[in-house]
Amino acid sequence: MFDKNPKTTPADVFVAGKTTEAVVRAIGAAIGAQTVGTVGPDNLMANDVLAALVARFDRKAERRAA
Repeated sequence: MFDKNPKTTPADVFVAGKTTEAVVRAIGAAIGAQTVGTVGPDNLMANDVLAALVARFDRKAERRAA
């Protein structure tokens, strides 16, 4: 299969052949308390954002399985 996506950096190689879900899960597992901005008075943590995306993936998989 011809892939037009570059594989010139280590990040490109890591992403190659993976779904968005697999990439998000790997990033979520690897990061700690890093902020991505603020929501109201509290910092929004990057791992919380990724956890919300992973929860969406899980709900989608449960709906498919039902």
